[in-house]
Amino acid sequence: ERRAREEELSAPTQSRHDAQFAGIVSAMRLYGLVRSGADVRASDKPLYVEFGAGRGYLSHFLSDAYGDVDLALVERRAYRHKAERSLRRRTGFIERLTIDIKDLNLNAVDAVASRDVVAMAKHLCGEATDLALRACFGRGPRARTNFRVRGVAFATCCHHRCAWNTYVNREYVISLGIGRDEFEYLTKISSWATLATNADAETAGEH
Repeated sequence: ERRAREEELSAPTQSRHDAQFAGIVSAMRLYGLVRSGADVRASDKPLYVEFGAGRGYLSHFLSDAYGDVDLALVERRAYRHKAERSLRRRTGFIERLTIDIKDLNLNAVDAVASRDVVAMAKHLCGEATDLALRACFGRGPRARTNFRVRGVAFATCCHHRCAWNTYVNREYVISLGIGRDEFEYLTKISSWATLATNADAETAGEH
């Protein structure tokens, strides 16, 4: 019976992504976005919002490392075997928002209002990163939010799927002489950085 309970409260699955979870949470700790329970006053407790949460394993890893944390998990798909099955027994607050990030209005989420928010994600594909940033900081120069963003920890990926219409820093790339057409080429060649062979990498390291 004891072993069954330990398995129930342990990580939902033995994930091959544990090293990435650890890297993200360690970076959050380094920049003061997460602290041990003894260091956090109740009034200073942030809400961790996991974008593109999937089954919620990054949130589960954070809870494993730091215990009683408040969580909101954003995911457009419905999943079976979600992390909540064990998280609900040991975390302060958890809510799952089943919605596409492009349609998400955090101002309308009661759990977020007047809170300090830490946004995090392990896998935000292409323009999903930009959409998540817009959800955090508002959509437009005069946008206002009813919450405070304490920090953001996103592991980006699939840069070839970024889009001009949703990219958050168009002003910067325009200042470099990059417009919509050039941006399309830029996203396509972004994958070149991952195509080098080990021999190429070793050769590059010699120069």
